[in-house]
Amino acid sequence: MLHSYPHPTTATPHLRPVAAGLLLAAALGLSSGAQAQTWESAALLTSTGFNFRGASAARESMINVRSNSSNGYTNNPYGALPGVAYGAALQQQRVTRGKVLFGLQAGYERLRSRVNNVLVWSGGDVLEEARGHTNLIHDFVNVHPYAGRRFGLGPLSLDAAAGLDLGLLLHCQEKGFATTSAQRFTTDLERGQPGLDTRLRLDLTGYYHRVGLAASYSHGLTNYRSGWVGGANEAYSQVWRLGVVYRLF
Repeated sequence: MLHSYPHPTTATPHLRPVAAGLLLAAALGLSSGAQAQTWESAALLTSTGFNFRGASAARESMINVRSNSSNGYTNNPYGALPGVAYGAALQQQRVTRGKVLFGLQAGYERLRSRVNNVLVWSGGDVLEEARGHTNLIHDFVNVHPYAGRRFGLGPLSLDAAAGLDLGLLLHCQEKGFATTSAQRFTTDLERGQPGLDTRLRLDLTGYYHRVGLAASYSHGLTNYRSGWVGGANEAYSQVWRLGVVYRLF
């Protein structure tokens, strides 16, 4: 029933050369001026949905506490439900005469997943029904090298792009609660997680003059439960973003 805490994990080693290679490719694309038509810089603000997928992703879990204590930890904090999240980024891209895009985006995101707490376990055979939820809160610095194509004419345009979404984890905090008929239990502790979350990302951005709307999806490749013992141990991130873009020049 219970999971032991694993040692903090690191990103899958073989993914790091791939990430470095794509970053280099993006940099080379940006530096190549043979077909260059224009440079564009933009700022983005995003509202984000973040959750986990895989065999270990859960919609429901429970809080485990010691006897005579109101503080504990969530048995499985890897929520399959999205939490409220946000982010901001700056973007630099080059558009060639053939309307091919090469770009690099970097920014900060605070991402939250959610799992509902329906039980409290305080040792032995004692299980109490409860209501509450736990958020797993991640602070990331993201780097997003990409390539794509622009469609449209005049003031209206649509950019379609794909690339890597590299999330460098700064901090992860588990915060939750569960309320039984007699007591409220809480959890607030730091969780060890992979240092780098590598994701594949697709983007669509529509512009009217300088203002645009952006939507994207990122599909995580890094297993957050690598190294855990017992039961199913697969939890991968996925991120949906919807935001506004302002083209600075």
